[in-house]
Amino acid sequence: MRHNYIPIDRARHARIKCELEIRGLKLTDLAQRIGVGASAVSSVSLGKAVRRKSKSTWLLC
Repeated sequence: MRHNYIPIDRARHARIKCELEIRGLKLTDLAQRIGVGASAVSSVSLGKAVRRKSKSTWLLC
């Protein structure tokens, strides 16, 4: 089985967390607002996953 390497973007993750903190929010708050788990938001912010389907459209970049 072949696994594709997905680079983790810790700098982007830190920027997102910083922007949320400025607004008085955390990743868990964002996850709750858009109706997904905190791990999903964290994975997307790290670049480990891309959100393709959802009840609402959201973008983290």
